[in-house]
Amino acid sequence: MMQGKKYIEFAKDITDESIATANSLISAACLVFAHAVFDATLFDYCRVTALQSWGDWLDPVKTTESLNRGDRRRNEVSDVAELGQRTC
Repeated sequence: MMQGKKYIEFAKDITDESIATANSLISAACLVFAHAVFDATLFDYCRVTALQSWGDWLDPVKTTESLNRGDRRRNEVSDVAELGQRTC
């Protein structure tokens, strides 16, 4: 059995560990929640743009479906470079 200050010190240590564990759990839950909100926002953004100007999506979707993985990656890089040149 613990006596005197040893019992109080043990209780303090256990309490500190419990608080640290609770903080870690809350941080993890916040990260998962923030990811879910971000994912839902991007999904809604894509849906709205697809509904608003669906014609703009036809060529990229057709091109992407007909290309293999390596060609698609090269195409995306060239599209990004081309977009950067047009906007600058």
